[in-house]
Amino acid sequence: MGRRALGPLGAFLPNNAGAPLPPEAVQREAVRRLERAGYQAVWNNEEVGGKDGLVQLAVLLAANARQVLGPDKLLVVGLTAAVDEDPGRARATARQFVSETVRPGSPYAASLARLGYAEEDISAASDKVVDAIVAWGRPEQVLAGIRRHLDAGADHVRLGTIAPDFESGLAALEQLASALTR
Repeated sequence: MGRRALGPLGAFLPNNAGAPLPPEAVQREAVRRLERAGYQAVWNNEEVGGKDGLVQLAVLLAANARQVLGPDKLLVVGLTAAVDEDPGRARATARQFVSETVRPGSPYAASLARLGYAEEDISAASDKVVDAIVAWGRPEQVLAGIRRHLDAGADHVRLGTIAPDFESGLAALEQLASALTR
């Protein structure tokens, strides 16, 4: 108690680019740590059929999806964050993630093209594309990214982090929780 709950924000257990998950006991302890940090929901990192483009790209579609779904449906979107006190390093980390995830011919690239992003921007992981799909920077900057999705109509934002390993991803989520509950 004492810590205000994070409301419509859930954490996504860190997943290091398809690396094996830690043992279940470590995952359970991670869930407890995130709950103590204030997250109301903790999502696992199992994705049916590999990458789930619908969830990942929902962050771009929140306002339109709200119009399509109507006000009585729950809209959960995903947001990936690169948390770093150095904005240049955070954006570089975000760009690397986008370069590896949004490859030409992928469902992600196709969805971005349907949303009006130029092929050149997609293939180059331009600032425009990186800034649209990854919240990066200091915790306060990531909070602004979360707020944009909630303001666009999302009921719940499922937050994941880009990190080199499970423990540092978990630490980043705890750092965000601390900033978000101030």
